[in-house]
Amino acid sequence: MIFEHELKVALAAAKEAADAICEFNGTETEIQYKNPIEPVTEADMVADRILSAALLGAFPDYGWLSEESIDSPARLSKDYVWVVDPLDGTREFIAGRPEYCVSVGLVVKEEPVLGVIVNPATGHCFSAVIGAGSTLDGEPIHVSKTVDSATGVTLVSRSESRRNLLTRFDSILTLEPMGGMSHKLCLVAAGHAAATFTRFPRNEWDVAAGIVILQEAGGVMTRLDGSPLRFNQSSPEIVGMAASNNGSHQELLDLVNSV
Repeated sequence: MIFEHELKVALAAAKEAADAICEFNGTETEIQYKNPIEPVTEADMVADRILSAALLGAFPDYGWLSEESIDSPARLSKDYVWVVDPLDGTREFIAGRPEYCVSVGLVVKEEPVLGVIVNPATGHCFSAVIGAGSTLDGEPIHVSKTVDSATGVTLVSRSESRRNLLTRFDSILTLEPMGGMSHKLCLVAAGHAAATFTRFPRNEWDVAAGIVILQEAGGVMTRLDGSPLRFNQSSPEIVGMAASNNGSHQELLDLVNSV
């Protein structure tokens, strides 16, 4: 299998980071804010240090892009770049909801080729390498066969739902609010939901691992205009995206864009 060594290292690193995050459960973790709606905790930072030490220690020539590390333009000249979110779903972690994950993606020449996502709360580990399928705890997974966007469950951001930003979709989609983009992508990949989308900004580290797991499970993820996502860009921000089981992706895009 291609990227076999990278996968082995990424799995070990993500599980180590997840174990470290679990050690903060039940403790009074200090919460700071990067901006009014984005909290960060010591668990985020500890996980980031574990991932960078393991991944860059094993692959020192690869680039690095992490939500919790200072970005460096040096990554733009690299063909191979680790794109990670040490703790995707920090708000869920703080609230004690099991919807947060360690997310590790590998991008080669703007294309994601490997993804590992570990849920510290449940211990579940999703992984995929391009061309090799997706697994959950070592067992193959596949998206659902739902072909109707209106009846299939569509996972949406809990924070967007709380701010009443999705009420326009209540009558045309079956929405289920949930935290963590990585978590949502894994649930779609495993067939527990038909789709997820957001019309608001996310970043490469939110989806670099999940998109590989989704695609290798038979799903698809695009921008809202249907164009592909590109990674290791000068700005990691991605405004608007949709992911589905590929049974009705164009229908989903049409619905999201029509309201």
